Amino acid sequence: MSTPRFVALLGYSCTIVTLAVLAPLRSAPQVAVRIRPSLLELAAEVLRTAERFNAAQVGYAGVTPPEALAWRVVMRSQRADSILENIIGTGTRPGQLYALAGLQLVDSATYKTALRRFTRSDEPVPTMIGCIVSTIPLPTLVKEIDSGLWTRELMVGRLMH
Repeated sequence: MSTPRFVALLGYSCTIVTLAVLAPLRSAPQVAVRIRPSLLELAAEVLRTAERFNAAQVGYAGVTPPEALAWRVVMRSQRADSILENIIGTGTRPGQLYALAGLQLVDSATYKTALRRFTRSDEPVPTMIGCIVSTIPLPTLVKEIDSGLWTRELMVGRLMH
Protein backbone atom coordinates (compact mmCIF):
# COMPACT_ATOMS: atom_id res chain seq x y z
CA MET A 1 0.00 0.00 0.00
CA SER A 2 1.35 3.41 -0.92
CA THR A 3 1.96 6.13 1.69
CA PRO A 4 -0.69 8.55 0.39
CA ARG A 5 -3.28 5.78 0.32
CA PHE A 6 -2.28 4.70 3.87
CA VAL A 7 -2.62 8.29 5.18
CA ALA A 8 -6.02 8.66 3.51
CA LEU A 9 -7.23 5.35 4.99
CA LEU A 10 -5.93 6.30 8.44
CA GLY A 11 -7.66 9.69 8.25
CA TYR A 12 -10.90 8.08 7.16
CA SER A 13 -10.71 5.55 10.01
CA CYS A 14 -10.07 8.30 12.57
CA THR A 15 -13.06 10.26 11.28
CA ILE A 16 -15.39 7.23 11.53
CA VAL A 17 -14.19 6.38 15.06
CA THR A 18 -14.60 9.99 16.18
CA LEU A 19 -18.14 10.19 14.80
CA ALA A 20 -19.05 6.85 16.36
CA VAL A 21 -17.80 7.96 19.77
CA LEU A 22 -19.30 11.46 19.72
CA ALA A 23 -22.67 10.57 18.15
CA PRO A 24 -24.19 9.13 21.37
CA LEU A 25 -22.96 12.16 23.31
CA ARG A 26 -24.62 14.58 20.91
CA SER A 27 -27.95 12.76 21.05
CA ALA A 28 -27.97 12.38 24.83
CA PRO A 29 -30.21 14.82 26.68
CA GLN A 30 -28.36 17.75 28.16
CA VAL A 31 -28.15 17.47 31.93
CA ALA A 32 -27.25 20.49 34.00
CA VAL A 33 -24.14 19.64 35.96
CA ARG A 34 -23.50 21.69 39.06
CA ILE A 35 -19.77 21.79 39.51
CA ARG A 36 -19.39 24.23 42.38
CA PRO A 37 -21.12 23.67 45.70
CA SER A 38 -23.13 26.50 47.18
CA LEU A 39 -21.81 28.75 49.92
CA LEU A 40 -24.18 27.07 52.38
CA GLU A 41 -22.88 23.60 51.47
CA LEU A 42 -19.30 24.76 51.91
CA ALA A 43 -20.11 26.34 55.26
CA ALA A 44 -21.80 23.16 56.47
CA GLU A 45 -18.77 21.12 55.41
CA VAL A 46 -16.39 23.49 57.24
CA LEU A 47 -18.38 22.94 60.43
CA ARG A 48 -18.82 19.20 59.89
CA THR A 49 -15.06 18.67 59.54
CA ALA A 50 -13.81 21.21 62.11
CA GLU A 51 -10.64 20.01 63.81
CA ARG A 52 -10.77 22.50 66.67
CA PHE A 53 -13.51 24.37 68.53
CA ASN A 54 -12.33 27.93 67.92
CA ALA A 55 -13.51 31.09 69.61
CA ALA A 56 -14.82 33.98 67.50
CA GLN A 57 -11.32 35.50 67.40
CA VAL A 58 -8.07 33.54 67.34
CA GLY A 59 -4.36 34.24 67.15
CA TYR A 60 -2.44 37.33 68.16
CA ALA A 61 -4.28 39.43 65.58
CA GLY A 62 -7.72 38.26 66.69
CA VAL A 63 -8.63 36.87 63.26
CA THR A 64 -12.09 35.38 62.76
CA PRO A 65 -11.59 31.66 62.04
CA PRO A 66 -13.32 29.99 59.07
CA GLU A 67 -15.52 27.96 61.43
CA ALA A 68 -17.00 31.11 63.00
CA LEU A 69 -17.71 32.56 59.56
CA ALA A 70 -19.23 29.26 58.40
CA TRP A 71 -21.38 29.13 61.54
CA ARG A 72 -22.83 32.55 60.72
CA VAL A 73 -23.58 31.51 57.13
CA VAL A 74 -25.44 28.42 58.34
CA MET A 75 -27.31 30.40 61.01
CA ARG A 76 -28.65 32.82 58.37
CA SER A 77 -30.04 29.97 56.31
CA GLN A 78 -33.68 28.91 56.37
CA ARG A 79 -32.32 25.34 56.59
CA ALA A 80 -30.16 26.02 59.67
CA ASP A 81 -32.05 23.56 61.89
CA SER A 82 -31.72 20.60 59.52
CA ILE A 83 -28.07 21.38 58.68
CA LEU A 84 -27.11 21.68 62.35
CA GLU A 85 -29.00 18.51 63.23
CA ASN A 86 -27.11 16.68 60.47
CA ILE A 87 -23.77 17.97 61.79
CA ILE A 88 -24.69 16.77 65.32
CA GLY A 89 -24.99 13.26 63.87
CA THR A 90 -22.12 13.24 61.37
CA GLY A 91 -19.58 15.88 62.37
CA THR A 92 -16.34 15.80 64.28
CA ARG A 93 -16.61 16.58 68.00
CA PRO A 94 -15.69 20.26 67.47
CA GLY A 95 -18.18 20.40 64.57
CA GLN A 96 -20.86 18.93 66.79
CA LEU A 97 -20.20 21.65 69.37
CA TYR A 98 -20.63 24.37 66.74
CA ALA A 99 -23.91 22.71 65.79
CA LEU A 100 -24.98 22.52 69.44
CA ALA A 101 -24.32 26.26 69.86
CA GLY A 102 -26.49 26.93 66.80
CA LEU A 103 -29.29 24.59 67.80
CA GLN A 104 -29.60 26.52 71.04
CA LEU A 105 -31.06 29.35 68.95
CA VAL A 106 -33.03 27.53 66.26
CA ASP A 107 -34.39 24.25 67.70
CA SER A 108 -34.70 23.95 71.47
CA ALA A 109 -36.06 20.37 71.46
CA THR A 110 -33.17 19.00 69.40
CA TYR A 111 -30.78 21.14 71.44
CA LYS A 112 -31.97 19.62 74.75
CA THR A 113 -31.70 16.08 73.38
CA ALA A 114 -28.17 16.67 72.08
CA LEU A 115 -27.17 18.44 75.29
CA ARG A 116 -27.97 15.32 77.34
CA ARG A 117 -25.93 13.18 74.94
CA PHE A 118 -22.84 15.38 75.26
CA THR A 119 -22.82 15.45 79.06
CA ARG A 120 -22.06 11.72 79.19
CA SER A 121 -18.48 12.01 77.92
CA ASP A 122 -15.36 13.44 79.54
CA GLU A 123 -13.26 13.57 76.38
CA PRO A 124 -10.91 16.51 75.80
CA VAL A 125 -11.80 18.76 72.87
CA PRO A 126 -9.11 20.76 71.00
CA THR A 127 -9.82 24.47 71.31
CA MET A 128 -8.32 27.83 70.45
CA ILE A 129 -9.45 30.85 72.38
CA GLY A 130 -7.61 34.02 71.45
CA CYS A 131 -4.00 32.92 71.09
CA ILE A 132 -4.28 30.00 73.53
CA VAL A 133 -4.35 26.54 71.98
CA SER A 134 -5.57 23.97 74.46
CA THR A 135 -7.90 21.07 75.11
CA ILE A 136 -10.95 21.56 77.30
CA PRO A 137 -13.10 18.72 78.70
CA LEU A 138 -16.35 18.27 76.82
CA PRO A 139 -18.57 18.84 79.89
CA THR A 140 -16.94 22.24 80.48
CA LEU A 141 -17.59 23.34 76.89
CA VAL A 142 -21.16 22.03 77.02
CA LYS A 143 -21.81 24.06 80.20
CA GLU A 144 -20.41 27.17 78.50
CA ILE A 145 -22.59 26.56 75.44
CA ASP A 146 -25.63 26.01 77.66
CA SER A 147 -24.94 29.34 79.42
CA GLY A 148 -25.09 31.04 76.00
CA LEU A 149 -21.46 32.19 76.08
CA TRP A 150 -20.38 30.48 72.84
CA THR A 151 -23.58 31.29 70.96
CA ARG A 152 -23.31 35.02 71.82
CA GLU A 153 -19.63 35.05 70.96
CA LEU A 154 -20.10 33.40 67.58
CA MET A 155 -23.08 35.61 66.77
CA VAL A 156 -21.32 38.87 67.68
CA GLY A 157 -17.94 37.79 66.30
CA ARG A 158 -16.00 39.06 69.28
CA LEU A 159 -14.09 37.24 72.01
CA MET A 160 -16.10 37.08 75.24
CA HIS A 161 -14.04 34.58 77.21
